[in-house]
Amino acid sequence: MLAISTYLNLEVHHVDFEITFLHGDLEETFYMEQPKMMENDKYLDYVCKLNKPLYGLKQSPRQWYAKLHKFLLNANFTRLYSEPNLYVRKKKSKFIILGVYVDDLPIAGTSEKEILEVIKELQHNFPVKHLGPLEHFLGIHVQRNQSLGILSLSQAKYVDNILNKFDMAECSPISTPLTVPCKLSSRDSPQTDDEACVMKNIPYRQVASDTW
Repeated sequence: MLAISTYLNLEVHHVDFEITFLHGDLEETFYMEQPKMMENDKYLDYVCKLNKPLYGLKQSPRQWYAKLHKFLLNANFTRLYSEPNLYVRKKKSKFIILGVYVDDLPIAGTSEKEILEVIKELQHNFPVKHLGPLEHFLGIHVQRNQSLGILSLSQAKYVDNILNKFDMAECSPISTPLTVPCKLSSRDSPQTDDEACVMKNIPYRQVASDTW
C-alpha cells in the first residue's frame, strides 16, 4: 500500500478507532460473573448477560471486523480478493485505499479532501481519532518526501524500546544474533534446580517474540 502510494504520489493519513471491540454485535448469548467490586449485594447468585463483545472474548475481533466490513461495503468500498485487509473505492479518476489492522487504519487517496471525506463518514458511525499524515504504524516509523518520491521505513524507535525494556540499551551492536560456529543443544538447558530457578527470571521467550 505504501509503495503504491509513493509511486502514485498519494496522500496517506492515519485514523484510530476507540474502544474498538465494543462496537461489534454478538450473535451468541453469553453470561459472565459479576465483575469484582461491582457485585450487587442483593443478587450475589446472579450473573450478567453480555450485550456487547468485551476484550478477551474470542468472538470480539471477528465481530468487530464483521461490523466494519459491512459498513465499508455499504460505503461503496470493495474488498480486494488478493488482500482481504485492503479496501478500495473509486470515483472516476479519484480513488481511496483503506487498510484495516484491527483498530488502526491507514488511508491513502488522490487528495487530502477525499481522505477527509472518508474520515467524516467513519466518524459519523464510530468514535474515530484522526491522527493526521501517517508517521507511525505497527512499530514502524514512516518518513516521506513527496517532492522527490521517496519513502523511508524505520524501526529504530521500536528497537530502542525493546532494548530499554530488557535493560540492554548499553549492549554492543553485532551484525548477527549469534556467532557463526555457535551450536545449541539440550546441554545448554538448566541442569540443576538452581540453574532452572535463575532461568525463570530471564524472559527469553518474551525477548524472542518481541524481536520477531
